Amino acid sequence: KINSAQDDVQPFVSSDGKTFLFSRNESIYRSQRQADGSWGDPEEIVSGAVGEPTMTDSGDLYFVHVYKNGDREFDSDIMMAKRKK
Repeated sequence: KINSAQDDVQPFVSSDGKTFLFSRNESIYRSQRQADGSWGDPEEIVSGAVGEPTMTDSGDLYFVHVYKNGDREFDSDIMMAKRKK
């Protein structure tokens, strides 16, 4: 599920230990801790040229978005997704 043969990078666990974020193939994935302590199946939550996910204690997600054209990177921005309350 996690640490697959794919390019899983930039791991991050939320401060409450219940959410695991990582980048895979330029998308951000999230896995939730299960009742037995294992991690659930990862779900893609942000797609595109992204990386370096970080989550605040309130659940807001920050990540870097990279603008690409073929193999060339042009610029990057820090993006934020607010957690729904």
